[in-house]
Amino acid sequence: MDYLDLEAPGLTAGNVEKIAALFPAAVTETRGADGKVKKAVNFEVLKQLLAPDVAEGEDRYEFTWVGKRAAMAEAARPTSRSNFTYSKNEILEKDEMNAVYPYQKEAGYRVNQAKGLIALGLFKDYDDIRNSPQQTAWGKVQPGDIKYKDVNGDGVVNDGDKVAIGATTKPNLIYGFGVSAQWKGFDFNAHFQGAGKSSFFINGPTVYAFSGSQWGNVLTNLVKNRYVDAETAATLGIPANENPNASYPRLSYGGNDNNYRASTFWLRDGSYLRLKTLEVGYTLPKSIVNKIRFNKIRVFFIGTNLLTFAKFKEWDPEMGSTNGEKYPLAKTFTLGLTVNI
Repeated sequence: MDYLDLEAPGLTAGNVEKIAALFPAAVTETRGADGKVKKAVNFEVLKQLLAPDVAEGEDRYEFTWVGKRAAMAEAARPTSRSNFTYSKNEILEKDEMNAVYPYQKEAGYRVNQAKGLIALGLFKDYDDIRNSPQQTAWGKVQPGDIKYKDVNGDGVVNDGDKVAIGATTKPNLIYGFGVSAQWKGFDFNAHFQGAGKSSFFINGPTVYAFSGSQWGNVLTNLVKNRYVDAETAATLGIPANENPNASYPRLSYGGNDNNYRASTFWLRDGSYLRLKTLEVGYTLPKSIVNKIRFNKIRVFFIGTNLLTFAKFKEWDPEMGSTNGEKYPLAKTFTLGLTVNI
């Protein structure tokens, strides 16, 4: 196996160090009789790593481009960072009331596990109501009301059918990552943060339309695809929507105990990914700055909370709000100038 040492054409001590940093597999270290460590480049290995970019001469390789690439990498100085926290737990034992069914207990489930009824859509008509398990624990139901699953199979839908649904109400996954780079006076920094493995229920007056016997303050996106029976539609002069899979039950002025229960119908995914911080800057060259009697001049832009990626669209899931009435996180833009005399 042929090796190129420091005396080889096109190689300098600095180039060997840069090659060692970029391609450690192509550099070996040997200790001489004098105790000094000498680095050598195995150019057969290097050829495989670099081909076809390295030009081969009659008896040597041209390493000029290697120095250039190393210089660019050194000038850019890209860095990355990340963090990841995942929590997994189980309640092994808890002093709680006796329950008929094991799934009604908290023991055996995760801390803050979401629990509720399993929604099967909406009642299509009165025949659907008559042919379904009895569901009168929260008042008389009508077509367009939420239909729940009889989990224990006793023919009656009530609180005994509440089970673990979704994930926990507190995130079990927290993570973040970022990247930074500098090149020819420009600098760039981006930081992302996110959370996952969490669920939350939406409720309250902004979700349960007219539940407080008052008009207004209803989120349009929630109710625009609501269930509307043909008779009501004809009376109001609006299109009917008797789809049992409509995204919102029939409207009820003054509240509806059957529809306003914790269930999969109102359960939402609380995971998100956010571009938390973005910073872009430019430092003027010394040749220009020194002429105007300054040591350093840098202009920069900083943005916070610029983008959020989430399945839930009504409000920011990081707010931890069930009704969207909390003040949202601010999106900020900053343009600045740093001058060092």
